[in-house]
Amino acid sequence: MRVLITLSPRMYREAIAHSLSQRRPALEVRIAPPEDAEEEVRAFGPRLLLRSDTDGIDPGVLEGVPS
Repeated sequence: MRVLITLSPRMYREAIAHSLSQRRPALEVRIAPPEDAEEEVRAFGPRLLLRSDTDGIDPGVLEGVPS
């Protein structure tokens, strides 16, 4: 399962990604800054997106991706 983390600040993204990778090694975890979230969703195709709801992502991009 692919997980994309676009939280801000960067240390939050890194800490959550590290924790997920340690506890669930089968997950593919990627981090990206919020401003790159739309591009990463399209390229990486995550099954789960951890994000802030104030990041301004176009709702159309999020269709089919639980966040």
